[in-house]
Amino acid sequence: MQTKLEGKRHSGYVKGKTYNMSLIIILFLLFGTTQTQRTTPDIMMQYFQRQLQQLEGRMNRCEQDFQQFGQKMYDVFKEIHGQTNKMNVLRSEVKGHVDTVAMRLDRVERDVEYLQNNIPEIAHVEIEDSLLEHQVKEAKLKKSVIPEDKDCSSVLTGIKSLKIVKKAGDTTGSWMKDPTKGHVIYSGFVYYHLADTINEILKVHLSNRTVTDRLLLPGAGRMPAYSLNTNTLLDLAVDEMGLWSIHADPDFGGNLVITKLDHNSLAVEHTWDTNCDSRNAEASFMICGVLYVVYNSDYGGRSSIQCVFDIHDTIYTESTPEVFFPKRYTSHSALCYHPQDKQLYAWDDGYQTIYKLDMKKVTMT
Repeated sequence: MQTKLEGKRHSGYVKGKTYNMSLIIILFLLFGTTQTQRTTPDIMMQYFQRQLQQLEGRMNRCEQDFQQFGQKMYDVFKEIHGQTNKMNVLRSEVKGHVDTVAMRLDRVERDVEYLQNNIPEIAHVEIEDSLLEHQVKEAKLKKSVIPEDKDCSSVLTGIKSLKIVKKAGDTTGSWMKDPTKGHVIYSGFVYYHLADTINEILKVHLSNRTVTDRLLLPGAGRMPAYSLNTNTLLDLAVDEMGLWSIHADPDFGGNLVITKLDHNSLAVEHTWDTNCDSRNAEASFMICGVLYVVYNSDYGGRSSIQCVFDIHDTIYTESTPEVFFPKRYTSHSALCYHPQDKQLYAWDDGYQTIYKLDMKKVTMT
């Protein structure tokens, strides 16, 4: 009996132990499966996040490379544009030099032709006589450009008064009144120096705004016409005789050169080398074929007319007194003479100013 009871106990113990092991295995499998189910999505999410981060980094690098490429292309285009502009400027300068040489060569040829045609046959007459005759012919040519219906019997002797019209604000500017400075309005057309060119003058019809003619003025635009107004390379003016251009010539010591232009065709009628220096000059204007140059200082002061050049040789420029302007502001960026009302229209440091002139009758010889 005891042996049977012990056998039953042993059998029950074994069964209980087996049951406990099964339970442990089941719990382990359940727990392990739960952990696996929980861990697998996390691993996948981490993997995708790493992939997205790598893709985002590649896109950022690609964007940076594209921006760098775009900047390089812009720099290359800018450099090409700058070199093109320099080439255009150099081409205009070379064209201006060529035109200047051609103009001076034409003058020499005309002088030589004149001498060949007018040297007297009498051997004892010296060459000075023919040169004197040539000078007489030149003087007649100068006088012949004066229109018969214009009154040019007076010269400027002083500034009578001034009137300030308004303050515009900008230190540089022009009236845009017929005529104006640097660009003139004359007989229904506007004449102006084309920007970014050395010496090109355009003639534009005011009504239909079309370019009707253009001129490359020989020798102009290689230096500022006035050292105190460096933006003006080529100036234009109108007086009783018509249309004029004014520029400084570095081959002539920086002195001013005036050219009479045909306002219809823009053809050059005649050119005069003056004794008026462009240094410390701020502006100039023409009255009846007489050039009046206004000077000042770098720091601004009282403007004055210190140089006069008369193409008719009727004014003794060496004895001409210095004409002072009334002291107002700094300096003139523009001065233009109106041949109808015979007044000066000025731009004085942002102030639009009108000057009335003192004129004196002279005898034309």
